[in-house]
Amino acid sequence: MIRLLFVDDDAITRRSIAENIPWDSLGITLCYVARDGYEAIQYVLENPVDLVLSDIRMPLLDGIEMAREMKEIHSAIRFVFLSGFPEFEYAKEALKLNALDFLTKPISNTKLMEIMKEAVRQIQQDSTNQIALSEGIPMMNRNRLIGLLSEGSITDKSTGKSLFEQGTYACLCIVSLEFGVDAAPTILDLHAVCAMLENLPYCSVAAVRIATQLVILLTDSSSMQDTEFLQKVELTKTLIREAIQSKLTTRLTMAQGAIVTTESQIANSYYQAVKGTSDSGHALTEKVKRYLLENLHEPQLSLNNIAQHFLINPCYLTVVFKKYNDCNVYNYLIKLRMEKAAELLRTTELRSYEIASLVGYNDSQYFCNSFRKYYSITTSDYRKQFMPEKGPL
Repeated sequence: MIRLLFVDDDAITRRSIAENIPWDSLGITLCYVARDGYEAIQYVLENPVDLVLSDIRMPLLDGIEMAREMKEIHSAIRFVFLSGFPEFEYAKEALKLNALDFLTKPISNTKLMEIMKEAVRQIQQDSTNQIALSEGIPMMNRNRLIGLLSEGSITDKSTGKSLFEQGTYACLCIVSLEFGVDAAPTILDLHAVCAMLENLPYCSVAAVRIATQLVILLTDSSSMQDTEFLQKVELTKTLIREAIQSKLTTRLTMAQGAIVTTESQIANSYYQAVKGTSDSGHALTEKVKRYLLENLHEPQLSLNNIAQHFLINPCYLTVVFKKYNDCNVYNYLIKLRMEKAAELLRTTELRSYEIASLVGYNDSQYFCNSFRKYYSITTSDYRKQFMPEKGPL
């Protein structure tokens, strides 16, 4: 079954399409219905999706920009776009994203079913090529890592023989890649880097890409003691860093697990490396939170320009921030703005339009509506709660 995510900001459209199309008969599982682009991206970050049916014009994040960010998360996702207008520019951008179709509303259920049925056919037809593309790493090396990450062993599937020989030293490294908004590589670029790393000297290298990270297994059976292997690891890590930066415009951090000598210990090396990346991710989120607090008065503050400030990919920022907080970047910014606005209402006599400007809103009416939605009270009534009572004349 093809896994479908449906995105539309209009509640009536969401209900109509979600409930009136016989998805199962088309070979489709409707996994989730999102109200906006940010909610949809968050779902894709946490769940596998094959196909996205999305409106084009949505507040906060339009369908095209949403699709670009989703492509950074899972490049194989395909799109069918809906639009209330035959907008040529949007259609051109949709083509660049390899969209399966661009439909103009209103559209009948029959027509939509035809389009979705054809989308399923194309996705299924392309699946073999997509798998080959996403697994463009030498098979033996790939087996070593996939076996480790999924089964706790690194055996050659064709022979059943362990690829971890007696007397072998090993450790796992995780390289986290951070890209600027305009410097994100294609999946082919990352696969080419993985292939290049596997030809480095000193250690035997196996590399696999997982999202914006490279998981790298370093092994050596010729070292006589762990200090000798450690020297080779440090030399190899230097070459890894140089090789990546020669091919990609990126800032990278590298976390290394413990050196081990048995297959059963490799999982521990991996988890130590994961912990190393987690620590660096927590530091990043704290920097982002401090930046948001210092710049909440800027109306143009957005996920893209926040990510650009830190020279990282917006999707990577979304993943890391959500991991260490109970909300996404956008909701955290709203929280900061509303709390600051409430403070100004309590402690100053500034008018609503002045407070709106100080917390990043150009439109004072939109600010007042947002405040009422957040606190379930108007700005004027909120202020009255903190005004000193007048004594008797």
